[in-house]
Amino acid sequence: MRYPTISIVTCSYNSPIWLWKKTLHAISMQQFPVSQIEHIIMDGGSTNGAIELLKRYHTKVMVRRDLLYKPVMRMGLGIAQARGDVVLFLEPDNIMIGRTWLRDMVKPFMDHKDIVGSFSMYNGYESNMPMFTKYCALFGINDPIVYYLGKSEKIPHFLRTYDKGNILYTDNTYTKVQFTRGTLPTLGDNGHMVRRELIMKVNRDPSSFLHTDAFALLAGMGFRTYGVVHNSIIHYTGSSVLDFCRRRIEYKRRYYDDKKNKRAYLVYNPYSFRDKKNLILFILYSLTIVQPLMLSIRGFLSKPESAWFLHPITCFSMVVGYGYSEIQSRISTVRK
Repeated sequence: MRYPTISIVTCSYNSPIWLWKKTLHAISMQQFPVSQIEHIIMDGGSTNGAIELLKRYHTKVMVRRDLLYKPVMRMGLGIAQARGDVVLFLEPDNIMIGRTWLRDMVKPFMDHKDIVGSFSMYNGYESNMPMFTKYCALFGINDPIVYYLGKSEKIPHFLRTYDKGNILYTDNTYTKVQFTRGTLPTLGDNGHMVRRELIMKVNRDPSSFLHTDAFALLAGMGFRTYGVVHNSIIHYTGSSVLDFCRRRIEYKRRYYDDKKNKRAYLVYNPYSFRDKKNLILFILYSLTIVQPLMLSIRGFLSKPESAWFLHPITCFSMVVGYGYSEIQSRISTVRK
């Protein structure tokens, strides 16, 4: 059996050494031909010893200190360097679960020529990881608002079958699903695979590359079919709700507030009735707490983990944080 070649592309800057070791070790343990994997690291100039560690794992490290504050541009440049049949977007805080993770992820490509990309159905975690990382994994999110807008590509652990898009085929290993522009979830990093020939169609100018926009542009070209693999990948999201809120608000400011009318993909589309309705429900649910608490109980009954009960706290915190950020953004716009 000939597996497709894989180019792993990672953007990094001073990522914790202990976390890098877990990520790199998981790759080295894969039951996949080593000769068919290249790992391209686009580093912003790490000073914590990470670069020396990466070189020991035979990765291709490209240091771009001039692009320290432009990680998505580094990602675009990394994709341009890739030579594999498929490109895997893997962040330094992503850990493959199981030794067959790569084999499982490329299977949809091998079975169906119309598959654009593949991604894991769940986020996973290790028992000794912080409660907040467990919470994000259990709900399959990197932001609760994305869950309520129905745009998270992962599903919570209380669901057993994939519930997004138009299901075309499913077996024990993966689900083949087709999205529309309106149902396309947030795709791009944290363990997503895509055919290199397709991603290059929307990476003509690496300086303007942004992963969610890239997949939206591909959808606009008619490339909308994905393999949702019935496995998990760890996304280490940290241990502090407050730090998480700060990072998400900064992400909103940098990639949404500062790029209005320039995005191909909008997590929240102000012209969409569905998005408006879901945003209002998210705010009401978060402020009244009852619905998030009921979801926490549902999750706990399906998989007993106390981390489920961070949901009401996180939802409330994000409403306050995003609300404050939006007020600041509107004041800034008026002043201009």
